[in-house]
Amino acid sequence: ELEELRRERNRMHAKMTRDRKKLFITSVEKTISDLEEHNKLMRDILAKQALRHSACVTPDLGPMKSNPDAIPAMMTAIAAASRTQDEKEQAKCRAPVVVG
Repeated sequence: ELEELRRERNRMHAKMTRDRKKLFITSVEKTISDLEEHNKLMRDILAKQALRHSACVTPDLGPMKSNPDAIPAMMTAIAAASRTQDEKEQAKCRAPVVVG
């Protein structure tokens, strides 16, 4: 009877350990998913910033000597259209990442 009690206690402990491990793995997977999403968002913002920057500099990376109206209309339109979207994305980036 004592042996049976010990085995039952061991089974319960093993189940709790498996459950705890499952919870830990789920938490790590969620963190990875959140960080991958955040990384994609940051890459998109970086690409847009690079596009804007490339419209404002000469090929040798010096500033344009002409006035800002010389920026091609397409680049200006892209920058204007993405400005509000960038602000929303940057606000998301400032939000703390919750690790559960």
